[in-house]
Amino acid sequence: MKKLFTLICCLVLWAGLLNAQKSVDKFISKHLKEDKTIAMSFPGWLVGSSMNFIANMDEDHELEDYAKLAKHIKNIRIFAATDNHNIPTDEVKKLMSKMTNSEGYDEYIRVRSGGTTVNLFAIEKKDRIKQLVFLVDEADDNFILVRLKLDLPYDVFADLNYKLQQEIRP
Repeated sequence: MKKLFTLICCLVLWAGLLNAQKSVDKFISKHLKEDKTIAMSFPGWLVGSSMNFIANMDEDHELEDYAKLAKHIKNIRIFAATDNHNIPTDEVKKLMSKMTNSEGYDEYIRVRSGGTTVNLFAIEKKDRIKQLVFLVDEADDNFILVRLKLDLPYDVFADLNYKLQQEIRP
């Protein structure tokens, strides 16, 4: 009886984990069927090695910090809808709500400027950032969603954030 109970608990947990990380992917799959949309996925090793190659060619060494960040990427998925896309604002709001209420994402950033909204969501575990999701919505013109699966120590992210702030505010 004890083994059966343990097996049922494991199955429920496993099913919950599978369902929990799927809202972004379900959103992409649903809207990829529409006109003027594209989705691409890249493995982390490709992103990391490409960024290292580019950083090594940079004489000013400005891209070294991004190369350090890129080595922590496990997978990146990009979804874009252009030219008066058909993605309803309500569905984007539902996605963001599900991410924060059901899947453990924290909203890091929300910026609105004119008709453009930029959101950054993250999942942290212990001292690491495990997922980042960027949403860029330009009203009816363009919509971009970028999902990064990573294993990024928080101090590396904080250090990069500090350096970016220094570049923005000289």
